[in-house]
Amino acid sequence: MSAVLPSITPDTNILLLQNGVGSYDKLCQAFWPNPGMRPNFLVGITTHGVNPGLEKWTFKHVGHGGIKLAAVPNEAKGIDPANIGAQLVNSLKRTGSTLNAQVVDYFPDFMLAQYEKLVCNAVINPLTALFECYNGEVLALSSADFFINRIVTEAARVLTAHFQASTSQEVFEANRGVIATGLDVDRLVAMVTDVINTTKDNRSSMLQDVLILKDTEISAINGYIVYLGKLYQIPTPHNRMLLEMVKSKLALGRDRSKRLAPVVNASAPL
Repeated sequence: MSAVLPSITPDTNILLLQNGVGSYDKLCQAFWPNPGMRPNFLVGITTHGVNPGLEKWTFKHVGHGGIKLAAVPNEAKGIDPANIGAQLVNSLKRTGSTLNAQVVDYFPDFMLAQYEKLVCNAVINPLTALFECYNGEVLALSSADFFINRIVTEAARVLTAHFQASTSQEVFEANRGVIATGLDVDRLVAMVTDVINTTKDNRSSMLQDVLILKDTEISAINGYIVYLGKLYQIPTPHNRMLLEMVKSKLALGRDRSKRLAPVVNASAPL
């Protein structure tokens, strides 16, 4: 963002379309603490599957999904966020591709959809990265139920607390039932299991990043859950464990690469 900052004005539209949560808050804190001078932000999530191709700058579309977009409300500017989102969707449709993009209300519709994706990523991405397995193989782990239930339970607790803190008590109460249903632990566990089965032959983006020693999105996924846990004083030990283990795995891989060290030989004497 620093590289293009001189070209950004309050009339600029910026779309954040990525795994994890927290980028919008960090950008506002770093560059636009004054809401009146802030560009128009849109946030999105996608369920399209894309893998890197064999050649540089090539990619393979491995799963058709959709894109949900929402404009972040900014009362200081008095702009109707729905108009901005509609303009972007029309632009995407003009590409002629079947991106299946739609605009939804930021609260609670987009937030719930974003948190569902976050919970799925918080389970699938770090486990596949650590065990270097396909998505479907997560369910073959002897501790699969243990991991899934505890990761989801911690996430549901902190996300519910964040929902309540993100809006007025009146608005939260009006949407309490929808939020409770959306963040129900049993429902989320079933959803995660379904996504694992649906994408069983896929390799997660975090696994691919770890294999090529690239920075992962772990800080914006499990790290975000840990951050909210600190903020609302809710323990998140299992998400913290995954956060630190993925970081450590990447650090070890980079150290071995730098030293050209071989993988530990199991047959070697201790």
